[in-house]
Amino acid sequence: MENYKVYGSYCRSDKVIESIKCRPHHSDKTKVVASVGEQEKPIDTSWLKAASSAYRISDDISDYIFVPIPIVTVDIPNRNMQCFPLEEVTSWNTESGRVVYQTFIGKPLFLNHKNDDPRQSRGIILDSVLNFIPEYNLWKIIILSAWDRTKDKDVANHILNDNKCEYSMGSMVKRFIEFPSGKKVTPKDTRGYIDSEGRLVYHNCIFSNFFETSLITMSEGAADCTAVNYNNEIIARPGDLT
Repeated sequence: MENYKVYGSYCRSDKVIESIKCRPHHSDKTKVVASVGEQEKPIDTSWLKAASSAYRISDDISDYIFVPIPIVTVDIPNRNMQCFPLEEVTSWNTESGRVVYQTFIGKPLFLNHKNDDPRQSRGIILDSVLNFIPEYNLWKIIILSAWDRTKDKDVANHILNDNKCEYSMGSMVKRFIEFPSGKKVTPKDTRGYIDSEGRLVYHNCIFSNFFETSLITMSEGAADCTAVNYNNEIIARPGDLT
C-alpha cells in the first residue's frame, strides 16, 4: 500500500483552545513534569540520548524550550479538506507499535517542512495526548514539543520573541476515504466542494503515522487554524532548567 505525505500547514488563531502544562521536576532538573487539566505525569526522556544522536540535537534536557501545540483538530477537515477521524487517531498503528495519536512521540521538529534529512531537526516531540474540549465538543491532539536552543538560535529566538507562533504537522497516510460517499480516493481527487445534497466533500485520512511537526515562518495559508502557540504559553525560557 502506497504512502502519501499529508501536511496540516499553518495559520493564525485568536485563542489556544487547550494546552499541555509543563514544569521542571521539583527535585531533578533533568526531568520534566507535564499535565493536561487535573492530570499530571512525568515525561519519559530516557530515550533522548539515543534520539539526539540520530537527529543531531542536544542530549541535555535543560537545553530545550518546551512548547505545547494543539496540532490536530479531530473529526474536522482542515483547509486542505483532509480530516483525521476519531476512530482513526485512536486506532493501533502496527508499524510504530502505538496508538495513532501517539505516533507523534519521538518524532523530529523542523522548519517549514524541510524534513528530508532528520539531522536537520531543531528538536523533538516528547509527548502527545488526545484531549476532549467540552466547550467546543471536539477532540484535539496536543503535543509537547521540545526545541533545542543550541541547535538553531534563530528558531529559538523566533519562538521566544514572536507573540504568536504557527505550526504544522506531517503524516504518512496510506488510504483516503471520501466523505460522504465512503469511496476510496487519492489525494489528487477533487474535494472541498458542496455536493448535490448540500454536504461538504472532504477526504478522511486512514492508516496514518505522524512523522514530524514544523515551525512555520512563511506567510502562506493554513490547514488547521488552531495549530498556534502564544508567547505566554511557552514553558521554558533560557535558564529555566539550569
